[in-house]
Amino acid sequence: MGAFSDLYRGRNNYDIVGRRRIWLTAAVVASVLSIVSLIVVGLNLSIDFKGGTVWKYSYAQGAGATDGQGGANGVKPSEGDVRAAAERAGVTPEKVLFLGSDQIEVQAGAVDAATARQVSAELAGTVGLSAQNAPSLVSSTTISPTWGGQVSGKALRALVIFLIAVSIYISWRFEWKMAVAAFAALAHDILLTVGVYSVTRFTVAPATVIATLTILGYSLYDDVVVFDKLKETSKLASGLRRDYPQLVNDSLNQVLMRSLNTSFSTLLPIGALLFGGVAMGSETLKNFALALLIGVLAGTYSSIFIATPIIVILGRPGSTSQAAMKVARRMNEAESKVDAPPRSTRTKRPTAERMAEIAGDEGDEGDDSGNADEIALAESEEAATRGATQKKAPGASSGKAQASRPASKSKKGRPRGSRPAGGGKKKRKKK
Repeated sequence: MGAFSDLYRGRNNYDIVGRRRIWLTAAVVASVLSIVSLIVVGLNLSIDFKGGTVWKYSYAQGAGATDGQGGANGVKPSEGDVRAAAERAGVTPEKVLFLGSDQIEVQAGAVDAATARQVSAELAGTVGLSAQNAPSLVSSTTISPTWGGQVSGKALRALVIFLIAVSIYISWRFEWKMAVAAFAALAHDILLTVGVYSVTRFTVAPATVIATLTILGYSLYDDVVVFDKLKETSKLASGLRRDYPQLVNDSLNQVLMRSLNTSFSTLLPIGALLFGGVAMGSETLKNFALALLIGVLAGTYSSIFIATPIIVILGRPGSTSQAAMKVARRMNEAESKVDAPPRSTRTKRPTAERMAEIAGDEGDEGDDSGNADEIALAESEEAATRGATQKKAPGASSGKAQASRPASKSKKGRPRGSRPAGGGKKKRKKK
């Protein structure tokens, strides 16, 4: 309870970044297994993607009744009876689904119109209807593979456009390194979700694609929360010589409870959707909720244990910090060769000190042009300071000359054996 209380109150200090190799290794292993499963096993695509024929009918009492004959007998047939009826017509069903309270759906490969009518007659017999009344009870629909291919193509285009837009936005709003980290986290979420569908043989339907795009939006939101906190913490720590991995780890700990609370709050309605889909026999609702459940769990993991450690691996934001340190060293060398002005005339800090501060600025967001402008501004301020110092305190250079003039003119005050400057010339002229 103590650890949970600290986590809830934000007093946690877990070394998440320090153990980044463990988290990244687990993510890589899971992603590789998902890819292998996709290659070896593949996905169980629904009829909407690969095309085929669908028969739907009801076994409710009186369903499909006509003037000449009554409707269905109201007895629910077994899955074996439905499959046997379709096989008598020469069709092997791929799926037999019991939807809602009295609906049956049979899915199979694409067949011609005559075979479809024969299957309808056999299915009507499973609920006590004759072949003549089959058209009033059983409806058949043929979905072409071309339509399924169009659905797949549109889904892939939407995914590519989404990823490009995300990369551009994060690069503009934060930094390109954060865009790379977010892209890696999103790729992990997609691979893990699709891999679970491949291993478990769950049906991939259009609802699954919609849920996957929803997952990407949620995962991106979680990543941006962490990135924004890191940016805020960096600004607050400006000027402090803090280790960058430690700064990232502190930022992550500050938003850890928020991320977990958001994920838990999201999982509650998703669980309700999944339960309702299973209870009501709604295949579409079940596929949608299942994909959301897997994706939210994967997105929570990736935003905490993948995106942030990748930022640390790519390096500290602000690639000009080392260049600023070089400029600072050069300024120190230059200042050591020049006589320093009196303390009273120093109105600004040395440029070298400011260069070092720029180099270690924790709040820098990685804009190279921003650091270059600060360095140029610091150099111009130092040049102005030196010019003002020379105007206000000229005694530093002229004092020596003034002190030497009396010594050259005074014969009593100069040391024995010394000659006044320029005196030799005048005596030679008199002679």
